[in-house]
Amino acid sequence: MNKHTAAIRKAQAAFAGAAEAMGVSGEEDVQELVEEARYGKQQAGTGGMEEALRELKMKRHMKM
Repeated sequence: MNKHTAAIRKAQAAFAGAAEAMGVSGEEDVQELVEEARYGKQQAGTGGMEEALRELKMKRHMKM
């Protein structure tokens, strides 16, 4: 294993479970986060990615 492969595996291990911890479970959730971060909250200056994640979690709880 070369140093690049080792670095990628280390990053993968560090991020393991991050999506689940944030409440992101599929492509739709990821796309929504990207769109909110790119076009919505950040440009409006009202919270950015952290606010988008909070709102996504709230929406997911309401669906259940």
